[in-house]
Amino acid sequence: MAPEKKAPDMTGSNSIETSVGPMTYAEEDVLFMPEGLYGYEEFKQFIVKDDEDYEPFAWFVCVDNPEIIFPVVPVEAVVDDYSPKLPREVLEATKYFVVTLGDTVEEITVNLRAPIAVFRETRSAKQVILTDTQYPLDLKVLETNVQRSN
Repeated sequence: MAPEKKAPDMTGSNSIETSVGPMTYAEEDVLFMPEGLYGYEEFKQFIVKDDEDYEPFAWFVCVDNPEIIFPVVPVEAVVDDYSPKLPREVLEATKYFVVTLGDTVEEITVNLRAPIAVFRETRSAKQVILTDTQYPLDLKVLETNVQRSN
């Protein structure tokens, strides 16, 4: 008896297993990062996956290696006056800060010195490393505008 064939997935969605659970995404959600992330330069494909339970936080997930996953938060959810010198195309992009989790909410920080710029129209992204020390590497989230929606 021949093995039963499964019908192809017509939804166009893919599934990956991450440390925070399974995630699905569409192929058009994959962002190409030519330079990768600082410290993870060999990985080039990522998705931004919203998490309704923890808005405004989201997950920045490496499609190449789903074990690489970072909590992120939109810049505008953190600070009102974020205005480092950035190239014009980065200014117009959607920007996220990487979040570092701690054992307590008091220990959660955001990195304002290395935002991730997402260019949805070209399905690409890049991390911008600022040399301006005006912006901290580890701003405590309790000192920001961030508030969970739930």
